[in-house]
Amino acid sequence: TKLRSCAWSPPCWPRPASDNSLMLVTALNPHIGYDNAAKIAKAAHKNGTTLKEEAVKSGLLTAEKFDQVVRPEQMIGPLS
Repeated sequence: TKLRSCAWSPPCWPRPASDNSLMLVTALNPHIGYDNAAKIAKAAHKNGTTLKEEAVKSGLLTAEKFDQVVRPEQMIGPLS
């Protein structure tokens, strides 16, 4: 497995499969709206691509903005 540089723990391994989960689309809702987020999730599912690829292709988010908004590590944790 190749190392790659990334913001969340340099050097890091490839992001886990959970980072490609379609469920992460909920993080996009406040930024692009539910309907647009749903279109991106449907396109990713249909095309076998990632949410990020479809979000960038849609023109609604840049790759950089997607990485700022979709942070799986911040979306999980113990219930308080």
